[in-house]
Amino acid sequence: MDEQPKLRRGRGKGKKPAKTHVNLRISKEVLDVYKRFPSYTGKMREVLTEYVKEQLAEVPQEDSRQLELPL
Repeated sequence: MDEQPKLRRGRGKGKKPAKTHVNLRISKEVLDVYKRFPSYTGKMREVLTEYVKEQLAEVPQEDSRQLELPL
């Protein structure tokens, strides 16, 4: 039998950018609210992303170069 090399599975180039791991200290009350969602870390990411998009929309064009984020 001719064995084929195993292909590595992964996201590959051109897919979604990798996420960065961070440690975040928040109050128990805030965490309890987010833990009501099935994917609470995903919900946190969603809320933070929307907040950043809103902030970028409010920044005048000449100042936006300081806040360019790859979302």
